[in-house]
Amino acid sequence: MLSELQALSSTAARDEFFEEAKLRDLLVQRRITREGLTWQALPYAIQRELDSVRELYAAAAAVRLMLHYVQNLYYTVFEPTL
Repeated sequence: MLSELQALSSTAARDEFFEEAKLRDLLVQRRITREGLTWQALPYAIQRELDSVRELYAAAAAVRLMLHYVQNLYYTVFEPTL
């Protein structure tokens, strides 16, 4: 359990979802600009891609929040109070 928490708490693991979302968001934004599309009339495929980007951002936020709570719990339970 502790080794899993240490693996998750590494910077690379924590930021994996966020970096993936950021990259995909940038690619979609470039495609929208390149094709001269408007936000009012986005094709269904691009709407789906933006939905998946939003889900990745939400997953990144959830992972960071979960790690914050777990780290606080760990230090509350296992660190001696002075």
